[in-house]
Amino acid sequence: MTGAPPFARRQVLTLAGLGAIASACVSVPKVEPTALRAGAFVNDPAHTSLIFRVAHLNGLSRFSARFTEIAASLDFDPEAPERSFLDVRIAAASIDTGLADFDRQLAEKADVLNGGAFPEIGFQSTGARAFGAREGVVDGLLTLRGQTRPVALEVTYNGALRSPFSGEDLIGFTARTRFDRTDFGADAWSNFGVGRDIEVEIDIEFKRAAASNEP
Repeated sequence: MTGAPPFARRQVLTLAGLGAIASACVSVPKVEPTALRAGAFVNDPAHTSLIFRVAHLNGLSRFSARFTEIAASLDFDPEAPERSFLDVRIAAASIDTGLADFDRQLAEKADVLNGGAFPEIGFQSTGARAFGAREGVVDGLLTLRGQTRPVALEVTYNGALRSPFSGEDLIGFTARTRFDRTDFGADAWSNFGVGRDIEVEIDIEFKRAAASNEP
């Protein structure tokens, strides 16, 4: 920076100052669930990520992809998490591998997602079990290709805070699960080295639903 022109030094200092102000405005999430008021929440699509992985060529590599259109609602009871209810809807056509033609093949192929007949993938919780202060298992029913099977999510509660930008209550979770795709009839290429187990990782932020904003 010694030889940089004055305007460049001023620009860098201004950006650094703005960054410091922004970071100072964001509080650290409160990780005690009971610090949050119960109520209804919906996911923030801009901060929702669902990635899945499957073994390729008998484990030579793990192929990764994601879904980009996810709508989730959560009735959250921090005093009794087992009474909370989670509903997730995923557009099958929103699968994203980075290869548009392959995306269409996966979405439409009858023995993969069969999105023409079953355009939505769904998950509805049936209960929750805590095994730590911030960790637990959410049991539920996964519906894929029109077939419904029980699946358990291993969930970490990342905390809650008040958004410094919108003033909304925000809560965040990370969830992981694994299931056998052939249990849902999605058995394409299973005889050609493509794994049966699907590993899923979800990072999601929820904001308090409008009807639940009253203090």
